[in-house]
Amino acid sequence: LVREGMRADATLVSEKGDSAERAPAGELPSPTNAVAVRLDETSAGLLDERFDVGGDSEGLALRGERTMVEAARTLLGKPTPCVGREAELGSLGALFAASAEEPQARAVLVTAAAGVGKSRLRYEFMRQLRARPEPLGGWMGRCDPMSAGAPFALLADVIRRVTGLFEGEPLGVRQKKIRARLARVVPEIDLPRLAAFIGELVGTPFPDDDDLPLRAARHDPTLMGDQMRRAWEDWLAFECCAQPVVLVLEDLHWGDL
Repeated sequence: LVREGMRADATLVSEKGDSAERAPAGELPSPTNAVAVRLDETSAGLLDERFDVGGDSEGLALRGERTMVEAARTLLGKPTPCVGREAELGSLGALFAASAEEPQARAVLVTAAAGVGKSRLRYEFMRQLRARPEPLGGWMGRCDPMSAGAPFALLADVIRRVTGLFEGEPLGVRQKKIRARLARVVPEIDLPRLAAFIGELVGTPFPDDDDLPLRAARHDPTLMGDQMRRAWEDWLAFECCAQPVVLVLEDLHWGDL
């Protein structure tokens, strides 16, 4: 693994394993190239959402690096400064500092008419937080009218973003991604349970042959809902033990009541 800021050459092994080629520093294989960096679950779990991790029946593979910087608002092609929001940004920053230092969860509800600047406020706040040297978990989920009121739909969107799940991926790849991401903070004894019920949240079922709680929950919708909620809360608690987490929920009015 090469940490951000280090310069090094990467040896890329073809998926067939019968050849290798040299890549210049800073370059990663594109999804369309014939080469990929094969990853085990431990290595994949150490990579954050900046990296595009895919895979196939043979396992996980690093396919490239995503552009994670959200584009600033522009006017006539030029970035526009954020003005008149110093008080709100100051309040949000103070609440985050208090939450991280105590530590104690805090919730902030931002309401305003459409077009006033809620998303811009969120963008500026997260930009300031990510400029800090300390580690931070910045998670985001967005609701839409098509899933309005659906239980756990908003959490499912958050989880897909954090674990890097994409539609159309093989089931085995999705399972490996979930386990790899959770294994970064979840103790090994809790990993099977959390992975199984987080998988249920995002439409990625795990086998229940040797998992009696999972099998029982699949025959009881109320029990399944309770277990999925518990798995989410436990995972979030483990994440918060490792670093502060900012969970941003856009268009909350379309979420589950």
